Amino acid sequence: EFTVDLVMKEDEARPGVMGVVKRHGKASRTDFTVREKFPQPAGRAGFAWLECRPLTGRPHQIRLHLAVAGTPILSDPLYGNEARLRLSDLKRGYKGRADEKPLIDRLALHAGGLTFAHPLSREKITLTAPLPNDLEVALKYLRKFTRPSGPVRARRIAGACASCRWWPSSRSSSSGRWAGSFWSGSSTRASRSGTTRASGRCR
Repeated sequence: EFTVDLVMKEDEARPGVMGVVKRHGKASRTDFTVREKFPQPAGRAGFAWLECRPLTGRPHQIRLHLAVAGTPILSDPLYGNEARLRLSDLKRGYKGRADEKPLIDRLALHAGGLTFAHPLSREKITLTAPLPNDLEVALKYLRKFTRPSGPVRARRIAGACASCRWWPSSRSSSSGRWAGSFWSGSSTRASRSGTTRASGRCR
């Protein structure tokens, strides 16, 4: 497991993109658990399946946190990962179509659930959503053509695929479960409006 805890705000030079700052931003925190990792041959970024539990609800929080941790979400060019996952990347001797399409042709992040308090009764209500077909298929092929292994420390992962959950905290009355977020690639171009020491903590 690992935690990313930092101050973030919108990048003044890039409207709509969030960045890390020392001050004058908003606190943000996400807890991550590595469920499975899918190593690739030497020289190629691997993948991992994560559970993410945002304890605050900032725009692009999960995307920025994973980018700063060095593991941007698969198919997220805004935060440093333009990679696409294709079957030919996993299967030796692939003989499919020349115009092969990616297994996931979008940001590999899925909100799997949301928990909130009913506005009148204050009863806790949880809504869930199953993984969409593209994420299910991608996981099936990753498990079939690689050798999944157990959780590892985040900084040892070159890339990953993640399952994320957002639960209530003392600062939030609602929560959500993000199920199905793939990330791959060790490089990051996350927007930074200043330096920060809170680039993520492993535990």
